[in-house]
Order: sequence, then C-alpha cells, then structure tokens
Amino acid sequence: MVPEEDVVHQMCCSEFAAEKVRELVLSGEDKKDEKKRYALKPSDVPVEYRIYPSGGSMDWHRDVALYTEPQFEIVCTIHNSSDSRTEWKDIKTGRRRAIRSEPNSVLIVQADSVVHRVTPITKGERSIVKFAYSTTNEKTLDYYDNLLTYNDDYEPEEGSNGKRASSSSSSSSSS
Repeated sequence: MVPEEDVVHQMCCSEFAAEKVRELVLSGEDKKDEKKRYALKPSDVPVEYRIYPSGGSMDWHRDVALYTEPQFEIVCTIHNSSDSRTEWKDIKTGRRRAIRSEPNSVLIVQADSVVHRVTPITKGERSIVKFAYSTTNEKTLDYYDNLLTYNDDYEPEEGSNGKRASSSSSSSSSS
C-alpha cells in the first residue's frame, strides 16, 4: 500500500487525476451532468504499488465489485522491461485481445465486467501503481472481504450495511 501522505497517493487522488479519469470513463452525457460528473471520485480502496518480477503473473479473473456501483480500477504502468502482456476477453466478440503495457500508460477496467489476466513474466520486471475510482461509497460485503488482503487485523463494524455483490463477481480478487 502507498501511504496517504506519499506524493504518489496524493497524485492518484488529486482533482487533476480525477478530471482525467472522468474524461476517460464517463459518457458524453454524463460528462455534461454536473451531479454525475462529480460523483466519480477516488475510492477508499488503498493505492497500491506492485512489482511483478520474473515469474510474476495474474491468472484469468474478473475484478470484484467492491461498491454497489462497480468501481473503475486504474493501473498506471511505471516501468516495464518484461515480456508480459495484459490479455482480456472482448465482451462483444468473445475473442482474446492483448497489449503490452508501456511505461506511463494507463489501463482502466470496470469491476465485474471484463475477464482479464497478466501473462507470466519470463524476463524483465513490471511495476505499476493501482487505484480505484467510484461513483458511490456504498460498499458490498466483498469490499470487507477484500480489505483482509491489506490488513489481517481488520474486522467489519457490527451492523455495516454492505451488500453482497452479484454472484458473477465472486470469482477472484481485484487485479
């Protein structure tokens, strides 16, 4: 996790970053609607810095919806000297697609949507910063289950109003 006082965390949660994310993920009409436009903001999911060394990978999965309106997960590639690729199954055609994430590139996936993976690294290394934006703070039960990934001591508050995400999102954790 990236500490909140770190400049990387502050950048991911800045109004500048928020405007860039809004431009990328909102439809034309939602961009014009002030209420919808400003509803999309940094989530309270921890900002992560990940390094994938040789042998690192992430198997096929669908990101879990942590909020009642699925979040957008943003992956910024910082460095990539690896031979790995990000692959996904096209929702419309069912065909497998792939890209090599270049340094200073951004990949955005809406949770509970596309099945994707990161292929195994056989040479080099890849580092990313991952964070999420959401239009709501209303959490699913999967949000609390996912927090255990970051904090083994976490216990959900009694009476929390989280709702279980749809059954299709119960496979695997977020990428």
